Amino acid sequence: MCQKRITEFKDVESLKKHFNSEKIAILWYIALRWANGVRCVKCKSDNVCTFRDGIRFKCRDCGKIFSFKVGTIFQNTKLPMKKWVIAYYLYLADSLGVSSYVLAKHCNVTQTTACNMLRRIRETFRQENEKQIFGLIEGSAVQSDETYLKGKNKNKHGNKKTVNGQGRSKNPATVPVMGIVDKATGKAKMFKVSNTNAQTITPLLLKYVVPGTNVHTDEWKGYKELVKYYHHVSVNHGNKEYANGDANTNRVEGLWSLLKRLVYGRYRKVSDKHTQSYLNEQVYRFNSREVSTFGKFVNCFELTATGYKTLYQLKQGLAA
Repeated sequence: MCQKRITEFKDVESLKKHFNSEKIAILWYIALRWANGVRCVKCKSDNVCTFRDGIRFKCRDCGKIFSFKVGTIFQNTKLPMKKWVIAYYLYLADSLGVSSYVLAKHCNVTQTTACNMLRRIRETFRQENEKQIFGLIEGSAVQSDETYLKGKNKNKHGNKKTVNGQGRSKNPATVPVMGIVDKATGKAKMFKVSNTNAQTITPLLLKYVVPGTNVHTDEWKGYKELVKYYHHVSVNHGNKEYANGDANTNRVEGLWSLLKRLVYGRYRKVSDKHTQSYLNEQVYRFNSREVSTFGKFVNCFELTATGYKTLYQLKQGLAA
């Protein structure tokens, strides 16, 4: 399939016109997934033959028969591939995503099916959130901060506010979220956490930020242990201090603005169960903000072949 022609898409209608048959959508995905030739999903051999339908394959070495969906987020779904193509394009074309109602309308499916499609699409983005390590560039600085979804400190009654909390909450209905931004690369990470204590924050930063990195935070006591592992500089927001030399938390606070615009502006409400998937979505949108819609469209389909397997293994681990 000609990649140059695909870049000419201006809207979803031109996309639908191009992928006007299921066969075209499937062949495009096969060419994208196996650009150097089809490989067996079991033994990775390239000694593979193709069935007459063009969408099923058999490995001559191990005898495995598989379709183009095996090992992807499309596995175990009967939805036509062209509906997935439309769904991904709609999802990425709007900076605030797409609601299940709009997706159902464009893909001609029920809203329940559209919700399930959106959940699978968001699973694609987890790799972007987990794979990168920050602080690899010498002299770079990493900003870290936390926020809460479902309730703002300033809107609470005076005797229920968190003193010197800058938006932090002790309400069990709220969801604490940790954010990390690498100033050198402009990339971000976000994770749902159980609390914002030092016992939770420190191991999370040690997992994704190289020790010895310059780390900038606010004055929250949860960061008190960071001085043991990082060049830690804090900014005292409680005293109206918004910069301490070169140290500030402006970028990570800008990330909160984008996250809450996505959650409250588009989705209205996010359940605890799916909070992390929404965070993964916003991280992908933030990290690819300078990439064209078509670039993100192709990249997401490339990720579908590995993201599902990672999720499946994770679920198996949790079940054990």
